[in-house]
Amino acid sequence: RKVQKLLSKYITTLPTDLKHKLTSYHSKPPHLHGLPKIHKAGIPLRPIISSIGSPCYVLDGFLHRILSPSAGKSDSFVKNSAYFVQLLKTVNLHSQDIFVSFDVVSLFTNVPVDEVLQIIENKLHDDVTLTERSVLQVKAIMDLLEVCLRTTYFQLDDKFFQHKDGMAMGNSLLPIVSNIFTEYFEKLALYSAQYKSSLWLRYVDDTL
Repeated sequence: RKVQKLLSKYITTLPTDLKHKLTSYHSKPPHLHGLPKIHKAGIPLRPIISSIGSPCYVLDGFLHRILSPSAGKSDSFVKNSAYFVQLLKTVNLHSQDIFVSFDVVSLFTNVPVDEVLQIIENKLHDDVTLTERSVLQVKAIMDLLEVCLRTTYFQLDDKFFQHKDGMAMGNSLLPIVSNIFTEYFEKLALYSAQYKSSLWLRYVDDTL
């Protein structure tokens, strides 16, 4: 209902065919399933909330295309393993250098929704190319994005639950949204750090 209400609100802005495409018909609730972590002892399950066919599923993809250019702007960004290897070839190591890697624990479920919404809104206001990929104003984009990020209910068997903290695994928006937040946090942390590293690279939640 929230999605359809917002789409109706911006009906004069959205082309008719796009509004029809984004409107969910015969949708179903997101459902929870477990993905085995076969690389870890005991093979624990990674909880995934599948949003395929849910009210926000198509809208998630629409917003993902709008937000994608807002991420991957930092000097530390690593887009894939081949790019990482090429970067390492340019590094001059010294005998006193120490090789350290970090991993963010449960990144997606620890991203603060309120804060990341504000970060994204600021980035969109500063984005001079936004009108090239969206007919919507920043306010409309943020209204739709907030609904998607805060719609965290899911079904398990015959019961319904609400994911309360952060963002749930399975939403197609999560990689781009978490990357935007991590870049923002990373910039603040590196700027304020007492000791500066000679090299800092990051792929999603893994840093070097």
